[in-house]
Amino acid sequence: MSQTLAELAIAWGDFSARCSRRKQILIVDDDPGTCTAFSTILTQREFSCEVVQTGKAARTILEPGRFDAVIVDKHLPDGDGLDLVRQIHKIDRDCEVVVVTGFANLDSVLAAINLRAADYLVKPLDSIDILPAVVSRAVRRRHRRLLARRMLADLRGAVSQRADDTTAPQMAAARERVNDFAKMLTTKRRILISASERANLKSTMFALETKGFVVHEVVDGDTALTRCTRGEVDVLIVSDRFTDMTGLELVDQVLATDHRPELVFVSGRSTFEDALAAVSRGAAAYDIRPIKDTDAFCRRVEQALANHHERLYHYKMVKELYAVVATMEKRAEDSRTRRRITATLGEFDIITAEKSIKPYEE
Repeated sequence: MSQTLAELAIAWGDFSARCSRRKQILIVDDDPGTCTAFSTILTQREFSCEVVQTGKAARTILEPGRFDAVIVDKHLPDGDGLDLVRQIHKIDRDCEVVVVTGFANLDSVLAAINLRAADYLVKPLDSIDILPAVVSRAVRRRHRRLLARRMLADLRGAVSQRADDTTAPQMAAARERVNDFAKMLTTKRRILISASERANLKSTMFALETKGFVVHEVVDGDTALTRCTRGEVDVLIVSDRFTDMTGLELVDQVLATDHRPELVFVSGRSTFEDALAAVSRGAAAYDIRPIKDTDAFCRRVEQALANHHERLYHYKMVKELYAVVATMEKRAEDSRTRRRITATLGEFDIITAEKSIKPYEE
């Protein structure tokens, strides 16, 4: 049976509250001192921590939904921590993973990025406060994603014909607009890349085009920034430099705009510091020229695009639900429902949502 908006408001509020209370963290590290330090500081910040010292022990307790985030040491006594990251995401695709290591190198950072690790930290940490800050961001990102999916799933079936449900027509219209928006997003497969990379990535660009991507080339970073600002880019392939600025300089300016594409880094001279800079800026993928595995690179670009579309889809839902709330009558029961939904939608940034989806609605 379809639920009324009042019933959904209660269910969404309860789900959001449960998410906010959940702060379940698994620490996988064979150093007792590190485990004690990490669990102590996280427990002080109201996280609940479990500690294991091997990948095998972690796998025995991992299950979908049990942990919000896992902190994984790269070097474990029974295997590579990065292999454990792969297994974690197979068990729970939404679990956030933070990789830590005392023996950092470029290859491991690049692997962590391409495995969708939330962050990469080098021990000893510059400040112990870094850890709770990183974990808090990761957990909130997971909770927001799960809440958005729950609300979208409910919205798809939320048209009730009950006589007392005065919002049914508005909900039906909102549902159709959200569904239409999702269909429209499937046509947006726009990649922007520096024209200077044409010779280096000719076969890769051809492979992307055969998969339905529309690849645009620009010479200078200023033009790239303008296109990103207008919402004309879904995935930005970040080169070492453009004619007028470095790739990182372009990224920093793009991240300050309202229309953020997903970022895929391609470098011919990457350093450990470059890779860490990409991690901190939310890189969806990172490869070094010449790209040895074109198919794997294309899969990473596809995943980056999927991330971008999911974020926009969530933003569209938020905007439409705010619009429904604005049309509600000023009855006492409507006021309660309006407050509940507004509180739940407070998990999302409505201003960012409206600005991000505007180019896609024009």
